[in-house]
Amino acid sequence: MCRYCLWLDFKGRILADSFLLKESDDSVLLVSYQSPSDTLMAKFERHIIADDVEIENLTGQYELISFQNADSAAPVLTELGIEAPTKEQYASNRGQVYSFRGRRLGLNTLDILVPRVIGTVEFVDSMSRKEAEACRLRNGIPMIPEDSEAALANPLEMNILSALSFDKGC
Repeated sequence: MCRYCLWLDFKGRILADSFLLKESDDSVLLVSYQSPSDTLMAKFERHIIADDVEIENLTGQYELISFQNADSAAPVLTELGIEAPTKEQYASNRGQVYSFRGRRLGLNTLDILVPRVIGTVEFVDSMSRKEAEACRLRNGIPMIPEDSEAALANPLEMNILSALSFDKGC
């Protein structure tokens, strides 16, 4: 399972965002484009009371590559030996490389998370950072926390309610 989630303060203002990749009942991988790991770590540590939970910060050990869609990512997926995932799922090859439907370039984005040791330079798409930013803005995708911090925005103001769950205990 893969879900895009927002992490909010007690007033409902956005602190951070991430994708949750549920590897098993005992293991979840969090992936965020820009949200600082210390913000996420502090949020989780405040809520661990009596549970036997281990949090590991893997920042800097992976490279995240975004493609506009699964078709543009197909050659890289083939080379890495993984498939394009279905919506709300992720694909992985033995827990080393992950692919999931992201948001960086629009709602059809396909993200690939690879360990830095793979040498990702040869996998990088031809889109420049400036073109990627223009694509994101055209598609109305907010970058968290940069686009939410100035106004202390809430999810309603940023039109990202799909990242929230209104079920108790989710």
